Amino acid sequence: MYSRILVTLDGSDLAEAALPAATEITDVLDGRMTLLNVCGLSAERCEIYQAYLDMMVRKITVGAKEKISAIVMRGNAADEIIKYIEENKITLTVMATHGRSGISNWVIGSVAERVVREANRPVLLLRSQGKCTVSAEGILNRIIVPLDGSRMGEAALRFVVPMALKAKSEIVLLHIVEREYHFAAAVDTYVQIPYTEDEMKPLREKAQSYLDGVARRLEKKGLKVRKEIREGKPAESIIDYVGQSGIGTIAMSTRGRTGISRWVLGSVTDKIVHSSCARVMVVRPPDAA
Repeated sequence: MYSRILVTLDGSDLAEAALPAATEITDVLDGRMTLLNVCGLSAERCEIYQAYLDMMVRKITVGAKEKISAIVMRGNAADEIIKYIEENKITLTVMATHGRSGISNWVIGSVAERVVREANRPVLLLRSQGKCTVSAEGILNRIIVPLDGSRMGEAALRFVVPMALKAKSEIVLLHIVEREYHFAAAVDTYVQIPYTEDEMKPLREKAQSYLDGVARRLEKKGLKVRKEIREGKPAESIIDYVGQSGIGTIAMSTRGRTGISRWVLGSVTDKIVHSSCARVMVVRPPDAA
């Protein structure tokens, strides 16, 4: 399934931070990698960009030149990347979340956001700013999949399963149980009264039952699955869990609704992309608008 890997480069060191992960994924999944840059309409400038990409191919290739190619396209960066993904049946696009001071005049961060919103295939985002240190272990050794209990929230599993089978990855299913509150009227306001432990117990049991069901489906496919339930604010709890466990890859849907949780997976995904040091594979559900 993951035979075609696309890496977008704008000529900056920040954008090139995506190359090690893309190379590892290409090797593990035995795929082919394409480096893509989008230039303007100047033939001369496009030649410069092609020379840059050709140089990058030589730099990262180790005895596998036939598996890496480079192409420069003309036009708007986001438009051309999305078009290339669809027309060439790209199975995974790898992008840095930031890029600047490169040879291109497009800002890879804003381009990445649009590609995530509109591409019909998974996009793996790597944060290339800040003091981020991710686990040194293989990028595909373990993949954490946060779930909110909705079918749309499970969209990432469609792409994670074949990847995990090929790479022999462990899948970690994570659900966050939010603390619930009663609201009591006070003078000119309301006060929040946290649920007791007895009141929270059914919420935890419901979450456990849900994860057990998802895990059984995956285990029948031959996958190694771990289930984790944490309590707290969704985005912060996921980021904390990833930091503590050393898992460097998260796979999430851009949408989630009508699940067992009150939290909206899409907004949680957005926070994690902008805050976590982990690699985040973002999947747009088929029926997402």
